Order: sequence, then structure tokens, then C-alpha cells
Amino acid sequence: MINRIEEHCALAFEDGLYDITGRISVKNFHRASMREISFMKKNYIPHFNTKELEEYLAGITE
Repeated sequence: MINRIEEHCALAFEDGLYDITGRISVKNFHRASMREISFMKKNYIPHFNTKELEEYLAGITE
């Protein structure tokens, strides 16, 4: 999901929308197109430890 106004991406999961901070409001978010995903990948580099995030997410789904 993407909020073009804030140039912010989030993950739709079950009945909520989440970013690195946790559950967030769905206001102004829509399903990201492939073009929007490409734009975000090209222009934004995450400033957090992706390996740690993946390990955390794997731990909560077990």
C-alpha cells in the first residue's frame, strides 16, 4: 500500500495496515501499482536493519 501524499509505503496484513512503527491509519493509502513500487525502490533506501526486521517478523508468525 502507498500514500503518495506522504510518499510512504506500508503493508496490508489481515485486517490492518502496518509500517515499521506498527499499526497505522489507512487514510490516504491505496494499493501500490508496479510503477509506484518501482519508484519507491529507486528513490528510497530503508534506514533500518532489514535483517533484524525479517527475523522479528519470522518470530511473530511462528
